[in-house]
Parts: sequence; structure tokens; C-alpha cells
Amino acid sequence: METIDLKPCPFCGGKAEIVSPSSCGIGLFSVCCARGNPCWIHPSTDYYDTEMVAAAIWNRRLLNGA
Repeated sequence: METIDLKPCPFCGGKAEIVSPSSCGIGLFSVCCARGNPCWIHPSTDYYDTEMVAAAIWNRRLLNGA
């Protein structure tokens, strides 16, 4: 399995994590500021079909989808 590197949270500098609303990890994926970080903003991406796409969107740091 390929390791996915995530940039830190752009607001608090804390660790980011990949999350899925499915308990079995099948379905949609989002990247967000990890729970436990001292972040007031707690940013996250939308949900995408794969972890790789969600990570790429998080790492690109696009504003307003541009």
C-alpha cells in the first residue's frame, strides 16, 4: 500500500488526517485537520472517491476551487 503524505494544517500547523464517513473505510474520503490539534478553524476538504484525490486537493491548497 502506498503511503500518502499530507501537508500540515495551513492554520495551526498540526497534523492532517484522512477520514471516511464509512466505518469500514469504503466509500468517500476527506482530509481534515486532525482531532486533538489546537486549531480553531479545523479546515477540511469535500468528500472524494479516493484517498489520493482527497490528499491531492488538500495538498494543493486551492481557495474557492480555483
